[in-house]
Amino acid sequence: MEPQLWQVGAWIVAIVGGLTAAGLGIWQAVQNREQRARELRWKQAQSAKELIDELFHENFSNFATLMLDSWARTYPVPQGGDITITWEEVLECLKVGSFQSEDAKSDFVRDCFDMLFYYLDRFEHLIQAGLTTFEDLRMPAQYYVDLMAEDKAVFVTYIEFCKYSNIWHFLDRFPSWAAKKL
Repeated sequence: MEPQLWQVGAWIVAIVGGLTAAGLGIWQAVQNREQRARELRWKQAQSAKELIDELFHENFSNFATLMLDSWARTYPVPQGGDITITWEEVLECLKVGSFQSEDAKSDFVRDCFDMLFYYLDRFEHLIQAGLTTFEDLRMPAQYYVDLMAEDKAVFVTYIEFCKYSNIWHFLDRFPSWAAKKL
């Protein structure tokens, strides 16, 4: 029995419709994947922004960035009052051998850098977890890492003493830090 013309036409319509539906389904899947990739990228950038904002809103870590960026500056201390700290004093307070010195200035400087290094350690953790990218965190971190690289030996000894682990991967991403030999 030979198919009738209307059956052949129906088959052609069904085949074209099926191919069109499959093509449309594939196109929608690709568009959906691209949309999810854009949303993930947005969330990664947002995560980095929030962590950077937190670093600068948290007093101790913010004070550490100010210490890196200043030859001398006055800071409000938690116990009340103000304390003036020079760059030379910052470096002296961070030397592991000076830890026997338990004065307010040394404690304050170490508390500030402990918090800064905590955040830098978290930066790398978020990168490794895929929750953000290095490019999202590069600035303003690069500026401060470049400043720390100038006195790398002091910072390396302090970070080793504090046992931060992820921070090494983060710091080594910066050419100024990686290139500076001890």
